[in-house]
Amino acid sequence: ALPTKSITVDQIVPASISGQSVVPQLNTGTLIQTLSISTGDVVTTMTTELSPGSQPFQTASIEAAVTLTNVLNFPNPIRLGTTRFGFYASQPGRVNIRIFDLNGRLVQTVEGVASIGQNAISWDCNDQSGTSLGNGTYLYALELIGESGRARARGKLTVLR
Repeated sequence: ALPTKSITVDQIVPASISGQSVVPQLNTGTLIQTLSISTGDVVTTMTTELSPGSQPFQTASIEAAVTLTNVLNFPNPIRLGTTRFGFYASQPGRVNIRIFDLNGRLVQTVEGVASIGQNAISWDCNDQSGTSLGNGTYLYALELIGESGRARARGKLTVLR
């Protein structure tokens, strides 16, 4: 079995640290260490490889979590045929907006693409068969699928024709 040592430290500000050292079973004498530090949206991972007679080799990467902010649809209430879902995305990615009636039935799915920053995706307020939605309140779930994960937001919209 490979010797492994893991540590977790939770008493450091709002950060968490975990690490692992592994000595491969091969008789090369190489030691590989990894260290991950997480502070909110940022995860930093560092890997160190130590061989007899060599200097440490280090790499580090920082990966930010996907976030959605300022999510809303406008106009709301919807009186004419179109609404726009506006949101701020921390990463580029695919967007799925699912609209449900109050009974939880899926009414429509709208797909789009987001860039970093402010975005808007329009919807014609038709259901999956192309019929205009009737008056009422609907729920939506907006999901951004970015390079380092997913972010979701929910809201309500009202149709008054």
